[in-house]
Amino acid sequence: MRLILISLSLFAAACIGAVTTAGAARGEEFASMQSPAVGPVAVGVIEIGPALTEKAEDYGPRELERLTRRMEGALMDALMDAGRFAEIDQPGANILLVVIEDAQPNRPTFRQLSMRPNLSARSLSLGGARVTAILSDPAGEELGRFAYAWRTPSIDRSQYATVWADADTAFNRFARLISEELQDEVEAVEG
Repeated sequence: MRLILISLSLFAAACIGAVTTAGAARGEEFASMQSPAVGPVAVGVIEIGPALTEKAEDYGPRELERLTRRMEGALMDALMDAGRFAEIDQPGANILLVVIEDAQPNRPTFRQLSMRPNLSARSLSLGGARVTAILSDPAGEELGRFAYAWRTPSIDRSQYATVWADADTAFNRFARLISEELQDEVEAVEG
């Protein structure tokens, strides 16, 4: 089981089963708790957390919709690649409920550019995202919790980035780590 944690997040701290710092140099944090049940997984509701909701006016409402779609796509792709994906209405499917707690763009959003004339589309910043999730069985019983955060370690990486490039990286890594953890559980049960 691969767990990486550096976060001060209370949620992540409550989720830790074991901790390593292998991803610290990459600005990466991952935590999980309990052993997720073996079985298909459907992507349920993807919500926006309070920290990101506070930024909605600044980023623009369409940006939050865009982030939600990208998170859903990353999870579906990773679960499909691992052979764990299920449709939400599939009988016996476990449900993954996700919260995008926070996200930072690499470049100003369209709304930020329109509201602040001093910003340029060439402006750069350190981007990334913090995401949490709860895996539940079909009856609604919690099977596991996951928390992940990643922020680009260097502005040099941002010069060729799109608006949400590093948030996308965080979403893809989060999805991959969850699918790997589910695959590890399958191998442990079969082995």
